Amino acid sequence: MIRTVKQEDALALSKLLRSLSELRHVMAETAEISLGRVRAHLKRIVNNPDVSLLIDEENGVLNAYCHTIWHATLMHQGGEGYIAELFVHPDKRGKNIGSQLLEQIRIEAKARGCSRLCLLNMRNRPSYERGFYLKHGWVERPLAANFIYDLKEKS
Repeated sequence: MIRTVKQEDALALSKLLRSLSELRHVMAETAEISLGRVRAHLKRIVNNPDVSLLIDEENGVLNAYCHTIWHATLMHQGGEGYIAELFVHPDKRGKNIGSQLLEQIRIEAKARGCSRLCLLNMRNRPSYERGFYLKHGWVERPLAANFIYDLKEKS
């Protein structure tokens, strides 16, 4: 069942994050640190109208989550939604859960009047290698460059 995250989901969401071996920085921290970070994050975003965090839950266990940030832009009427994270538990991949989460976000974006959705998918991730987003009508921007500025390394 897909639903909006609640503060009480912190432990289950922390466990889901720790099941994702591709998130090396999460795997490097203790379970207590992960849980504290998730709790603090949920306090900031639960009931924040500029953020959607959807989860897929089955019998109290979280199978997947999709974190979307909604923001206005001067260039795009209605703004856009940025899918910051979409992860499915490794044992639940290929069961249409990610597709359902994407569809829910697409529906929400249309209801909000957004002109587009965007996301970043690393080329070495299984979702990229499988063409997950391409299969759902997303287009890779060949002329775009993606930059980051790591504030932790600039301290």
